[in-house]
Amino acid sequence: MALVAFLPTAEAQLKDYDRLYYGLDRPRKRVEMGILGSASMLFQSAEGVDINPKMGYRVALVMAFCWDEQFAIQGEIGYLHHKSDVKTAAATHSLSSNICEVPLLFSYRGIPHLRLNVGPVINLASAARYESGGERIEAGSLRSTVGYAAGIAVEITRHLIIDARYTGNFRQSFNYAGGKEFNMRSHWATLTLGYVF
Repeated sequence: MALVAFLPTAEAQLKDYDRLYYGLDRPRKRVEMGILGSASMLFQSAEGVDINPKMGYRVALVMAFCWDEQFAIQGEIGYLHHKSDVKTAAATHSLSSNICEVPLLFSYRGIPHLRLNVGPVINLASAARYESGGERIEAGSLRSTVGYAAGIAVEITRHLIIDARYTGNFRQSFNYAGGKEFNMRSHWATLTLGYVF
């Protein structure tokens, strides 16, 4: 009986919290669209070479289909750019990577002003290249075809969100630089500022 009496009270408190934060009740959205811009850090490790990844960036378009005010399926089309210095016994090469990804995330939004996101990431392209002797040379792919992502987002206002996310690979990638072949493990951490309509 005590639990039954507590549930309506807790629900009322959540609605009051939203009124206090937003100034009125939250709207019942069915579809949510937005744009995301991120600072992204690439982490890499490989045997036989020294790798020094640098800060990169990510931009994305997002669309979420919401139901019951607590759950959503969130799809994105994102582009990432990173650079890494790869040092072999012969020389140091600046590796430039361009990634096109499509995350498909399950989003739980039952906690006020928080979004918990997790799901697969389909990588349409993840080419890495470097320049040598005035030529651009393919260095392999940085991602497997399907990876995964998990993160948490905070609703700053009704339209602005901050999203922290980790993206990983299911397997290592095979790469080449300056005559050296090596397997590399890569993963990404991004901090995003987003605007949703």
